[in-house]
Amino acid sequence: MKISSKIKLNILNKSFFIIIALILCSCSNLLTTKEPTITNLIKQQKEEINSYSQALLKDPKNEKLIFDRGIARYEYGDYKGAINDFDKAFQISSDLTILYSRAISKFEYGDYKGAIDDYKKLLRIKDLRKEIYLDIGLINFYSFNYQNALLNFSKVIEEVKSDYKNFLYRGDTNFRLKNYKDSQKDYNRSIELFNKNYLSHNNRGVNNYKEGNFKNSLRDFNRSLKLNPGNYNVIYNRAKTYDKLNLNKKACIDLKKSIKLGKDVFKEEYYFICNKNLYKE
Repeated sequence: MKISSKIKLNILNKSFFIIIALILCSCSNLLTTKEPTITNLIKQQKEEINSYSQALLKDPKNEKLIFDRGIARYEYGDYKGAINDFDKAFQISSDLTILYSRAISKFEYGDYKGAIDDYKKLLRIKDLRKEIYLDIGLINFYSFNYQNALLNFSKVIEEVKSDYKNFLYRGDTNFRLKNYKDSQKDYNRSIELFNKNYLSHNNRGVNNYKEGNFKNSLRDFNRSLKLNPGNYNVIYNRAKTYDKLNLNKKACIDLKKSIKLGKDVFKEEYYFICNKNLYKE
């Protein structure tokens, strides 16, 4: 059976999962969404769910209504409720669109085993194969099954060789496996395909740092900060690199910036790096 256009759209709009490498947190410190907009969106989503629930009181076995409420609950973030709806809809009709929706809901909910079971049933659908391998790879990565994740991301790349994100994911997995030469190649390819993603430059910088290539690492962090100037994690990474290059003053300036931008956890690091003379005998 063909996957519905709504599920296709759901696939395309899935969150871009950013994998943490070494000391990097992918969270942005820039909030651009205004609170009233968030409040209105939540209100609209609740109203939509209630509307489906009211309709189901009159027609409790309507597969489409149950499925649509599951989608609404997924978009609202009620993954457990979405799973329940997709279970009910799938019992009425063994539609593969429902199975895929249940798989991604289980993924978001954290039921990784259940998600993988559903995904494996869908691998025969050629058009979805790359998305399924990607999700299974991410599940394995989150579960610390890095070897399996590496195989999954490699299969994704076999399907799509032109997406920089796939090389970024595999690069981060190779990094976790301490395959630094391979992760370097993946980061290089990710940047070759798209050089305006700050995370690719940062993660390659972390890889260079780990390999002791501090000058290259510094260059990567500088490029990353040109793309995302306010990211305190990248600023912190550059501070650590400055310290390795014995550029203590610049390291301290960056650490101050990181702390000012809201990362108090770096205060201890600032104390040790910027007051080294206190520990000299």
